[in-house]
Amino acid sequence: MCELYLQGLLSDTDRKNMEAMALGLAGPETVRNLQRLMSEYRWQESWMQRRHWELCAERLSDPRGVWSVDASEMAKKGTESVGVAPQYCGSLGKTANCQSGVFICYASSKGHALLNRQLYLPKCWFEPEWADRRKQCRIPVEVQFPDLVLEITLTSGGVSRLEVYRRFRVPEVWFWRRDAVEIFALLPDGFGYEQVAQS
Repeated sequence: MCELYLQGLLSDTDRKNMEAMALGLAGPETVRNLQRLMSEYRWQESWMQRRHWELCAERLSDPRGVWSVDASEMAKKGTESVGVAPQYCGSLGKTANCQSGVFICYASSKGHALLNRQLYLPKCWFEPEWADRRKQCRIPVEVQFPDLVLEITLTSGGVSRLEVYRRFRVPEVWFWRRDAVEIFALLPDGFGYEQVAQS
């Protein structure tokens, strides 16, 4: 089933849900098994992640390799995926039903790999009327809506990124630029940021 899941993610199947991948690659008799694998089985995620990093280091490490840390959005047609909601979708250039996340990748002349990811949960997911949805999606009760974003600008980007955070209504954004921290607070009307002296 693990192999089927990975093949499904890499396939040209239009929708990457368990049913579509199973039907497209193995037939109707595998649908429930694949759904159960992904929703009910416990994965040793920390061990799998460490092993993945070890393999990437062995095969891809290069003195001229580069890291890429970036947010990305995935347009969604349904409403059942964790974190899906109407929000700004960069791939579409407009507000749409999507998921959003931050991804860390590594690339060198030997290849490239995704190293880590964090799904963003929109503020609406923390409203009381979404409690059942959070429970169905098995979101731990200790997960809270973020109220701070750190933007570390090494080679590109900068305060122009504030528009992205404004769309998410992030109350405060810190930038490390020119050997100093710059703090920007969301204006009360939510239509922009102003630089402030302290948090």
